[in-house]
Amino acid sequence: MKTYLKLTIMIFAVVLMVSCEEEITVLQPLESGHVQLQTDANVSVPENDEDGASFEVQLGITSNAEGYTANFEVTSDDDTRYTVTPSNGEIYFAPNTYEASITIVPVDNIKSDGSVKVTITLTDDNAGVYANDELNSVELTITDNDCPTVIAEEYTAEVYLTVSGTVYGPKTHTVTPVEIPGMDNTYYIANLWGTDYINWAFGYTTAGVPKYAYETLLTIEEDMSVTFTPQNTAGLTYGGQPDPIATGGTGTYAACDDKWTLYPEDDYWFITANGYITTVILTSE
Repeated sequence: MKTYLKLTIMIFAVVLMVSCEEEITVLQPLESGHVQLQTDANVSVPENDEDGASFEVQLGITSNAEGYTANFEVTSDDDTRYTVTPSNGEIYFAPNTYEASITIVPVDNIKSDGSVKVTITLTDDNAGVYANDELNSVELTITDNDCPTVIAEEYTAEVYLTVSGTVYGPKTHTVTPVEIPGMDNTYYIANLWGTDYINWAFGYTTAGVPKYAYETLLTIEEDMSVTFTPQNTAGLTYGGQPDPIATGGTGTYAACDDKWTLYPEDDYWFITANGYITTVILTSE
């Protein structure tokens, strides 16, 4: 690969120097100056690289006494996957400087959205070596580091109860998520708490009564948090009113481990109103 060196003094001819069998080529800049990338070698960085990739831009001009501004653009199929510095599409060479940089830093999301290619292009008429197409663009690939969301047919549920800072449990049972057609990443679970947990923790007899087993819809959001939607398919009532015990809650889903961590709440005195916390962890084989 060729290496192009900028002039720091006024030189108006191409000078070829030969010493110790090594050739050094000093390029004469255009009269009005030109800008070029230091390299056009493509680069790849993982999505979780906090430093990203920097690309040096060189100014070929006989003198930069007053400062110089060049323009560039960054293109890709998804501009939400990275940040660009400078963000205004302008590279500024301060007086008496001849190098500047463009930096691309990936955005580390938690979605499995594949790799994305990002192209940096110098856009001025004098961009590239002597304003030709050489060294005026470079490509960066941001590789995804997230796992796809693949929901298992069956999970082992471990249910814990926290009372005044003391954790009790777990009680275990099996849950079978049922995907809801027409609702993205939403699954019905009939027995999130499980009857064994309820009998163990509170002494209720729950045979045939889904209320205390905690019937709910769970939705995995884009940020991999989990939201709860109440369900009451059995038509249970309390005080003459419909009584779905699943009224809310929070949680997270870890796609790489296929693991749910859930904190369901209830609608009245049963657990939440007493300051108790139920934690349900779902893991697949």
